[in-house]
Parts: sequence; structure tokens; C-alpha cells
Amino acid sequence: MENEILNGIVKDVEEQVGLVIDQINYEIAQMHDEQITLFKEGLQKEQETYLDKELDDLKMLAVTKSSKAKLKTKRDLLALREEMVEALFTDLKLKLDDFVNSDDYAKMIAKNLEELEVDGGTLVIREEDKHLYEEFLKNHQDVKCEVSRFKFGGFRYVTEKRDAEYDFSLDSRYDEQISWFKDNSGFTL
Repeated sequence: MENEILNGIVKDVEEQVGLVIDQINYEIAQMHDEQITLFKEGLQKEQETYLDKELDDLKMLAVTKSSKAKLKTKRDLLALREEMVEALFTDLKLKLDDFVNSDDYAKMIAKNLEELEVDGGTLVIREEDKHLYEEFLKNHQDVKCEVSRFKFGGFRYVTEKRDAEYDFSLDSRYDEQISWFKDNSGFTL
């Protein structure tokens, strides 16, 4: 009987130990699952943060590249504009030089002199153009003649009586046209 009681106690203890072991194993598994879930959630958040940062970095890189490309394009366009404007002005200077050496230039000078209301005053001309004014100066001996430097040609007439200056120089017309071009062409440099 004692053995039976001892066996019963041993069995009861073993059952209790089995229950405790099962409970401990259950709690260990539950803790294990909770830790894994926590690690997974932490890893997921860390991964999302990393991906967001990578995405922001890629966006910033794309914006920077785009901005650099736009800036390079603007620089290239500005350089091209400057070349075009320079070529245009160089061509204009060459055409003015050709015009000054033509018969049309002499006709323009004669026409402008005819339209001029002369009352004494001073005629300012280029040294190279003196021969174009000889006839005019013979007919208007009250007009003084001064020689000045003009890039392209033409003349200026200054009258003290009317306190006025009439500018028929190609230089001033050239400067006016360049100013107009810069103001209105869209080729702002």
C-alpha cells in the first residue's frame, strides 16, 4: 500500500510537473512569438524608414540632376544667344561699312542735307566724308564745319540760334537699333 500511495504521489507529481512544464513551454512559445512579432514590427518600421530615406535621397538626386541639366541648358542657350547676337551685330557692322562706301551713302547724305533747315550753326562730319559736303558748304558759307570721329558715318548739325542738335549719324542710329533690339527682341543678355 505504501508503494501505491508513493506511486500515486509520484504520478500526481509527474502530472503536476507535466502541467507546469506544458505551461512553461506554452509561455516560452508565447514569449518567443511575441519577441519575434516585436522584432518583425521593429524590422518592418526600420525597413520602412530606410526605404523612405532612400526614396527621399533618390528624389533629391533626381531634382539635383534635373536642376543641373536645366542650368546647363540655360547656360548653353545663353551662349548660343550671345553668339547669335554677336554674329548679327558683326554682320550689321559689315553692312554699314559697305553702305558707307556706296553711292547710296552719298545720296543719303545729300538728301539729309536738303531736308536740313540751315541758319548758321556747325556741321560735324567725318574726315573721310569731307568731299561729300563740299557743294553744301559752298552754298552755305555761314555754316562752320568741324571734323569728328564717327564709327560709321553720317553727320550732326548743331544750331545755336534754335538751341538744337540734329543727329544724322549712322553711329547714333546703330546705337538706337541695338538698344531697341536688346529691349524688344527677347534676347536679353
